[in-house]
Amino acid sequence: GTVLEGFPVATSGTVKSTPALGDVDNDGMLEIVVAAYDTSNQDYLYCWDHEGNSEPGWPVRAGYCRLSSPALGDIDNDGDLEIFIGGLMTSPYWMEILFGFDHEGQPLINWPIELPHDGGMANINSSPTIAEIDNETETQEILVKTVDNIFALNTNGSLVEGYPYFLSDNSNSATHGPSQAIGDLDNDGDIDFVFVSISGDVVYVDGSATNHPDYNDWPMYKHDSWGTGLYDFEIPTDIREVTQIPATFELAQNYPNPFNAKTSISFTVPDQQRVSIIIYDLLGRKISTLLDEEKPPGTYSINYDASSLSSGIYFYRVQAEDYSESKRMILVK
Repeated sequence: GTVLEGFPVATSGTVKSTPALGDVDNDGMLEIVVAAYDTSNQDYLYCWDHEGNSEPGWPVRAGYCRLSSPALGDIDNDGDLEIFIGGLMTSPYWMEILFGFDHEGQPLINWPIELPHDGGMANINSSPTIAEIDNETETQEILVKTVDNIFALNTNGSLVEGYPYFLSDNSNSATHGPSQAIGDLDNDGDIDFVFVSISGDVVYVDGSATNHPDYNDWPMYKHDSWGTGLYDFEIPTDIREVTQIPATFELAQNYPNPFNAKTSISFTVPDQQRVSIIIYDLLGRKISTLLDEEKPPGTYSINYDASSLSSGIYFYRVQAEDYSESKRMILVK
């Protein structure tokens, strides 16, 4: 609970959206990107290093970006990250816009991008997402929700063919709007989309382009199903032990569940004994052995990577000398 040296840092005003973390300048250390309200409504976007120092070129102005969470991605595959965030311009006319900056806070060529559409305008209050959606892996595309529409933009700011996608909010509004989710949901090798309106309508779009998970840099709100907000987040593969000695043997439900490729299984051991954890498919066939060894008393968490498996229902079973239990988990890609 100790405050890190160099923190807290001051902003221009209230922070109303989720920060993002990533190695923005490719120096091997994480930076923190966050939007803050400013009384002029020309809000600020900040980028700090791990010691609370402002990165060169930051902060930058991004009008009405206060309710949009930043998304990070290496859309041009040069090693440095680009930053995208929604906003609104009010002069000479009202227009929803999407800002794009390089790692030094400079606007990307042709950015920010105006997002014209029929109906009302409001400051974008959702997170952009970044993914490869058109089979051209040299660059990625950026998607963002506006009032009644989903826009998809190429790196140069031009519209991806077939967009904007109309999805009515039915005159509803919200402080924070839903962001789209992108991935191979039906495990057919193609990229799919989930679009959600503020009024609660959920649309599943079965895409035709090949899914390239290694090029989906920011496929959902807060980056991943764990909600880390961390670019290039990967769940550690080691076993983590908590020192408190439990009174009984207990197997917890895996988290997250449903999950996309990676999840964590926790269990407690009250006294030293041999413990095994085995994964089975729905037909009871053994898939893999995660653990088979003597464990002293304690609480443990083991991480499981199911990226080689197809979407579906699986079971994990813990077997010990005087205890056994199975639980169901759902893999959704």
